[in-house]
Amino acid sequence: DNSRKCKLVTAFGYFVMGFGFLILAPMSAAALGGSSTSTLAPADSAAVIYPAMILKSIGNVIAQLCVYPDMMLNVPDDAFLEARVTATYSAMYSLGWAVGPLLGSGLYVGFASVELCLNEDALPPSCPNNSAADFCSSLEADEVSRNAPSAACSCEWQPKNGFDGEATLVGLLGIGYALVLVVAAIFNVGVKLVAATTEDLTEPTAVRRASLTKVRADKGGQ
Repeated sequence: DNSRKCKLVTAFGYFVMGFGFLILAPMSAAALGGSSTSTLAPADSAAVIYPAMILKSIGNVIAQLCVYPDMMLNVPDDAFLEARVTATYSAMYSLGWAVGPLLGSGLYVGFASVELCLNEDALPPSCPNNSAADFCSSLEADEVSRNAPSAACSCEWQPKNGFDGEATLVGLLGIGYALVLVVAAIFNVGVKLVAATTEDLTEPTAVRRASLTKVRADKGGQ
């Protein structure tokens, strides 16, 4: 039915988005603090970053496409109840955008044991390999050596840099949530939960609506 289709569409979106994060990581045991040093291609080139970011964007759009319709499918045709559901959804969605960067920063700090050179430190002359092809030819060897980055950061993509651990964990969570949605679609979980709680929500809503109707009638009679 429509609820199952919505959940499957949402699951596909989270799977694509999670896969994009894993490419961007790149996923490895070392990223999560393991002993393995094997990784996929470093996520410091356009060949890796562009496909990963495109997948993340497409996955995010697909994941959000059916969430709200799926919530509203089995909600009774009641303006008050629909308003409560919509307001709750909007509030939680906004809260996610506010809290997400804070959690992401915490994950980065928690997984980082190798600091990458960022911002100005990642540009020439600190990291000459990131320059245009003719950059080094325009510099004297002693100038490049004198402006080399400190040992505190690395110009090369290294495992356990924080970004790889954060992206790996987020990617795995996204794919894990996609699997949860698939199970929910198979057993039609959402429809059963809504059916079980609709009566509890509808009765107080109907009472409030009757009260508001009475207030309007009283004002109209004055």
